[in-house]
Amino acid sequence: MNQWYPIKLTVHLRAYTFGERLIPEMLHKKGLPATGRVAETWEISDYRDTTGTVTNGAFSGRTLHELVTQYPDALVGAGWRGPALPDAGEVS
Repeated sequence: MNQWYPIKLTVHLRAYTFGERLIPEMLHKKGLPATGRVAETWEISDYRDTTGTVTNGAFSGRTLHELVTQYPDALVGAGWRGPALPDAGEVS
């Protein structure tokens, strides 16, 4: 694909024992649960079972993992070939 667009991804939440409600309250993040802890939000993730899914445009429904596997040079950089993003150890 030669015409890239701003890709929007699903966000993965982490509810550890720390964090409380600071992310949704102080950062005014939209779309987060109204209650419960939000210790972290993974905005761009291709880590194991938490790979983001595209929510807009031509790639809607595809995972970030599928895209970086199919278009590694365009999305990550020339020469990158890794099992998942980010994985700086795989850059040649």
